[in-house]
Amino acid sequence: MNFIHKNSTPRYIAASSSTFDFTKAGSTRIPGVRRNRNKDKVEAKEMDKIVNGLTYMNKGQIKAVAHLLTPEIVEELAIAARLPRSNQGRKRQEGLVAKRMRQYVDDASLEKLAAAVQLAESQNVYVDTDIAVLVETWRERLLEAETAAFQEVLKKAEEACVDLTAQRLAQLVRSYQLCLRQGEESTSGTSISDSAEDVFSRHANEDRSVGGTAQHGGDASDRPVNASEEVLTSRSLQASRTMALASLRPAEAQFTEAGRRRAQQLALNALEKALQPIAEYQVLNNS
Repeated sequence: MNFIHKNSTPRYIAASSSTFDFTKAGSTRIPGVRRNRNKDKVEAKEMDKIVNGLTYMNKGQIKAVAHLLTPEIVEELAIAARLPRSNQGRKRQEGLVAKRMRQYVDDASLEKLAAAVQLAESQNVYVDTDIAVLVETWRERLLEAETAAFQEVLKKAEEACVDLTAQRLAQLVRSYQLCLRQGEESTSGTSISDSAEDVFSRHANEDRSVGGTAQHGGDASDRPVNASEEVLTSRSLQASRTMALASLRPAEAQFTEAGRRRAQQLALNALEKALQPIAEYQVLNNS
C-alpha cells in the first residue's frame, strides 16, 4: 500500500544567475588552490592599520593622498573620523572602508597609503614622488619656455577637466621667472638702491668740503691740487663709499632679501598648485 504525503510536491533549487557579478563578492577562491589563512589575516591587519591611520589624519594630510582614493572612500573615511573612538559604529565603518579599498584601490596605491600613514604619525605630509617628479619636470620645461611643454600641460589640463587657460599659465610662469631674476641680481651685489647712492653722495660731498677747509684754513677750491693729492682724495672717497654702503646694506638688504624670498616662494607655490591636479590625473591614468 502506497502512502502519499500531502506535501510531496517536488522542490526545485534555483540555479545561480548567469548575471552574478563576482567582482562585488570580494576575493574569489581559485578551485584547486588551498587558501592561506595566515596570509589573509596579515593582509587584513595591514589594511585595518591603513584605514585606522587615515581616519586620524588632518585635512592637509588626507588631501595629499585623496587622489589615491575614490571620492566615496574619502567621504566614508570622514564619517568614521567623526565617530567616537570607543564607538562600535566606528569600527564597523572602518571595516566598510577596508572592504571598499580592497575592491577599488590597487597594490601600488596601498603602498603609498601605508607610507603616508607612517609619515602622518610624525605630523608630516606625504608627498607622492611620481606626481612631484612630473610637476618638477613640467616646471623646469616651462621655465625654459618650451612650446611643447606649454602645449602638453594645456592638453593634459583639458583632459583632466582642470580650468587652466594659456593666459593664466603664461602669467604664472612669467611671475616666477621675474622673482628668480630679481633674486639673482640681489645675490650678485651689482644693484644698489637709490637711497643708498643718495646718502653716500651727500656724505662724500660733506667730507670733501670739511676736509679741505680744515687742512688749509680756507676754501679748498682756491688752492691748487697736485697729482698725488688727487690720488689720495680718490682713495679716501672710495673708502668712504665702501664704509657708507656697508653701514646701510645690512638693515636694507635684510628687509628686501626676505621680501624677495617670500615673493619667489609664493610664485613657485602658485605655479605648482596649478600643475598639481593635472599631474595627479596623469599619474593615476598611466598607472
